Amino acid sequence: MPDLQKFSEVLNAFPQPQHQGESMKTFLEIAGYPHRENPASNILRFFLDPHETHGLKTLFFEALLESADQAFTTMDLDVKSPVEREVWFETGERLDLVVSTSTLLVGIENKLYNDPNNDFLSYAEHLQLKAGKRRLICILLSLLPIADSPEFGSFKPVTYQKFFKKLKEHLANRDVEANQRYMPFLNDFIETIEHLRQEVNMPDPEFHTWLDEHQTDVNLLLAEIDNYRAYLGIQIIALKKIIDISKYNSDKIEIIGGDYGDRNDGPKIYHTLEYEINMFDGLNFLLGITLFTNDWKLEIYASSRTSSWASIVEFFNNLPFDAQYRVFPDNILIEPTYDFNTDLSIIAARGQEIIDAIVAAAESGQKGAA
Repeated sequence: MPDLQKFSEVLNAFPQPQHQGESMKTFLEIAGYPHRENPASNILRFFLDPHETHGLKTLFFEALLESADQAFTTMDLDVKSPVEREVWFETGERLDLVVSTSTLLVGIENKLYNDPNNDFLSYAEHLQLKAGKRRLICILLSLLPIADSPEFGSFKPVTYQKFFKKLKEHLANRDVEANQRYMPFLNDFIETIEHLRQEVNMPDPEFHTWLDEHQTDVNLLLAEIDNYRAYLGIQIIALKKIIDISKYNSDKIEIIGGDYGDRNDGPKIYHTLEYEINMFDGLNFLLGITLFTNDWKLEIYASSRTSSWASIVEFFNNLPFDAQYRVFPDNILIEPTYDFNTDLSIIAARGQEIIDAIVAAAESGQKGAA
């Protein structure tokens, strides 16, 4: 058994972080999303798309290409909208961003804190097929410098620092009619990334001393946390075996199931069983069943193929089953949530009920909002 009292003593002695100077919190930091890659990728997608309402046209895209030391022409900047997010490959892997023009295909993997352990060679192979005769550019965008490696294949490591330096140069030197509504968001994003880099590069001396004094106990605590994560994963694998999607064989819907670990790119510990649901009338979304340290949650959220969140909400409003739920800008939380110790059969039955209702609606031809 782990020595919980000892762990509590160590954590109680943990030094409070020392903030450098009078640095103000950014909106992303206040919202609790500074370390998460998904919000960062969503922001990148918005500003990379010249057809969005930010008014920067191709300035953001140009700065990214220049930071990757890529030459380009005016024709290369003819970006097709929308810029793609979380592009799925046949292997089940996902790339964060893909920008298409008439002459270029640019694949971007965004890394803030996660290690660059993706199958980049496979990514590049799929992207080359997608590019056809167009020039392929692959970028590994990271918070900290990453040494180039044969394992990255065609992906060129580029730091946010280098990218933002180019971006700031363009913003200062070019006459751009930017939509001033969005400039504070862009500046906030840049400042958030710069804060993250400072946190990583400038460790607190007090924390360094504390860690040195308690490293044995910290290592034991980390080992226990790893064991706990493994337990959550085992629960999710067991849940996956109970929920039956093999019985669904329809020309109107496809359901793909798989389990994922800590996908929030932050400190929260959880494990998720995720089902990708693709209807052949174009409606696509994800069902996630997540085990946290205190409860189970069932959620609907958008996939990389989702074209309209409103259509998903409308579809879900008409599902033929009794459920209370809350709709948010990017997810639907199905209620009730379940206690951590709830029997797996109850969680599985609820998940199966939701999937059954979705399939029934799809086969009956129910559609969401246009």
